[in-house]
Amino acid sequence: MEKPKEAPVKKTSAQSKKSSQTAAKEPAKKKPDNPIKGIIKSALMLLAESGGYLKNKSVTIGLPPELKGWADALRAIGFGKQIDEMIESVNRAATEAVDEAMDTIIDAMSEISIEDMGKLLFGPEDAGAKYIESKTRKKLSKQFAPIIKKTMNAIGMMKLFDKLVAAYNAIPLMPNIKFDLQAYANERALDGVYFMIAEEERKIRRDPFAMMSKLMGGLVSPGGKV
Repeated sequence: MEKPKEAPVKKTSAQSKKSSQTAAKEPAKKKPDNPIKGIIKSALMLLAESGGYLKNKSVTIGLPPELKGWADALRAIGFGKQIDEMIESVNRAATEAVDEAMDTIIDAMSEISIEDMGKLLFGPEDAGAKYIESKTRKKLSKQFAPIIKKTMNAIGMMKLFDKLVAAYNAIPLMPNIKFDLQAYANERALDGVYFMIAEEERKIRRDPFAMMSKLMGGLVSPGGKV
């Protein structure tokens, strides 16, 4: 004869409450950080510090070739100090823009998967940086532009530039100058970002264990053991 099935034991409200409290205490599993973020952040920190672009001649933003004659003509009539101030201000704007947009830049670039980066391990020393640039430059240029514009206006950069343009245009027989300084500063600032990422990538590539540790979230010891 088949035994009657026992009715399921219902949890009391006290038991249910205890069970939910226990579940709440259990820490949620933390998603491992994308190691690419560490490489990018290291590069950006160097640019975002005071004088980040001016101190590093590899990324310092100078005047473009098309403005050389313009600047030389202004220096000849006593505007050399203002030209130097303009160059310094452009680099300062780039530094402040990187500082303000750092989280946005890191998030945008770290969308690149570890798997994709792994495919580039045996490429040139800057293969990863070039790949990141190809995937993110257009997007970041749009995000960076309003920050550069705001910063340049806040520090009086555009007023100074307009003053210098007016002084130059007043010189007899000189062709009027037209130049988009904000767009130029934006592109050169981004050049500096990708250059510094490439530099960080080179450092890691020259230390294989450091590279593997980065890609595996810091799980590789200096002895090469996981």
